[in-house]
Amino acid sequence: MLTFALIMIVLHVIGTPATYAYLFFWKYGNTLKALQEQEIRDAHKAKLEEEAKYTQQHEVSIAQGAPRRPRLVPGEVLPGFMLKLTGGYEYRTYWFEIFETLRKVLLVGIPSVFPERGGVAQMFWGLLVCFATFGAYMMYTPFIEDSDDQLSQLAQLQIFLTLVSSLALRATPPSAMVGQMVTVVLFLVPLIGIALETPLLGLLGTVLAKLRRTLAVYCVHLKPPPVTFTGSGASDAPATALTDAPATALVKKGSNLDA
Repeated sequence: MLTFALIMIVLHVIGTPATYAYLFFWKYGNTLKALQEQEIRDAHKAKLEEEAKYTQQHEVSIAQGAPRRPRLVPGEVLPGFMLKLTGGYEYRTYWFEIFETLRKVLLVGIPSVFPERGGVAQMFWGLLVCFATFGAYMMYTPFIEDSDDQLSQLAQLQIFLTLVSSLALRATPPSAMVGQMVTVVLFLVPLIGIALETPLLGLLGTVLAKLRRTLAVYCVHLKPPPVTFTGSGASDAPATALTDAPATALVKKGSNLDA
């Protein structure tokens, strides 16, 4: 049984990253580097928003003596399994699957050999790995879609906060305030992920905009209309009577005082 476990450790912990490294940097290294250079050049062209000077004059070639072509199409120069390994990543970080494999080994495989299961050493190691991988995801932003980058960063943050919360809950005597803070933190990060990965924020914005328009229309209907007097003859009599009434009352009051 121990022999089988050692063989599996060698195959998965060492063999998988080594195989990926061979594919990325040796067998298909030139192809991936050509795709990387093409992608970076396209990004600079779009960013600068100016006419390219060299991409229209030079063609792309994978290796010396290979046929030259205006652009490289990944499906034409890479086999299917390489498209799966690099799919979702930008070609400037085509090697990121190796990093992802090492991250899983460091986060899950290495702590399993620690003598104390669920102890402080495992948590401290996990915090170090999460901190390093979170920084790598922030620095490289390897995915094509920005939402995938944000979700991966939130996932690393969630693991980090979970380990920190586990350490905080081990404090003696236990603190009720710490427990409430842990509950809020562990619920807040998944909610942010749901808001970013679903059209929830857009739907809320649409609902609020419709609600504001409805309230504005309702308030306009509730506003009383202004009172105006128009016309001639008998229709002006109330206005005249209202206007002259205070003056008549003052005259009568002055007469009574003189008497």
